[in-house]
Amino acid sequence: MNQEIKTYNFSYGGTFKKFISKTISFIYNALIGTFFLIIFAFVIAEMNYLLRDLINNTTMNVLNRIEVYLGIVILSIFIIPSFFPQKVEISNDLIKIRRHCLFLSVFMISRGFNDSILISQITEVCRPKNKDKFFEPIPVNIIDWDNIVIIRTKYKYYYAPVEDSEKFIRKVNERVDLAIQKKNSNIKEQ
Repeated sequence: MNQEIKTYNFSYGGTFKKFISKTISFIYNALIGTFFLIIFAFVIAEMNYLLRDLINNTTMNVLNRIEVYLGIVILSIFIIPSFFPQKVEISNDLIKIRRHCLFLSVFMISRGFNDSILISQITEVCRPKNKDKFFEPIPVNIIDWDNIVIIRTKYKYYYAPVEDSEKFIRKVNERVDLAIQKKNSNIKEQ
């Protein structure tokens, strides 16, 4: 079966709001990366202290350079995704929300860097009824309330601010209806 993938870019409500949202994400990711970099530095400093008498100076200098490069890599792992395009991809049986950010809230720890949602598990796709979503897992910092969509499954819900949200909702509902029809035809065949 031909796998049609439809892509919807995130909606920010304008270029200036997109710039602000991306800047906040960059700062947030840089702070998280710096936190991990500090932990790395403490571990490396302790290791270097223990190894200083066992390794000669030349080897220690090489080791120090490697440690600096590892620190740069650690910080880059957190900072570079801030520049990736955020989008939602719909295939025949799956929705992928590519948000490129983490939610460090204790209550949202089960959320990943990017999410994959099976079409067959979706119970509802709708717009939020109110704008009081301060602690919700919305993957942008400046919210375009005209285009935000909630995708609900039995146990989780996902927010996606997509361009042309009405078309997105129709497309997802079409895929959900097809999944239900496919499931019903499989049941009848058995």
